[in-house]
Amino acid sequence: MSSRFTNDRGPSWPGNRWRYGFRCYAVGGNACFAIGSATLPFDHLPILDIDRLNALSLAVGQDALESLAARFGRSVDADLARIHDGLASDNRTLVAEAAHSLKGLAVTFGASRLQAAAQALQSDATASVDLAGPVADIEATAMSTKDAVAPAVASLHSG
Repeated sequence: MSSRFTNDRGPSWPGNRWRYGFRCYAVGGNACFAIGSATLPFDHLPILDIDRLNALSLAVGQDALESLAARFGRSVDADLARIHDGLASDNRTLVAEAAHSLKGLAVTFGASRLQAAAQALQSDATASVDLAGPVADIEATAMSTKDAVAPAVASLHSG
């Protein structure tokens, strides 16, 4: 089997592959999930990568990391509000931009699950698909990530 996937749409491109009729995304390796599925295969990804947080702490210092963690929660809330504003005004560009912002936050903190959910929503916002499921997924994932950040950052200091 070739390293490029194909389907009736022709050859695919990296980061937006088609396999077995499902759109798949490369997220931190070979993760693949089907858009619009009831169960998100990226649920197996960690909420937070403690090694990534530790590296960030070493780079910026614990005090700065605690400040960044507080800002993380506010930024997640702001991006979720932008997603809802985009849905209310049928502005998929705004939804995609907010999802992209969430994806960047996730990368910074090593939040692989949020990164994958944000990538899925960003891609779906630019396609003609229903966004209700992906928005519910990103809300749940964002909240669980927000809830995990402060204790994880605090554990670095105490550990």
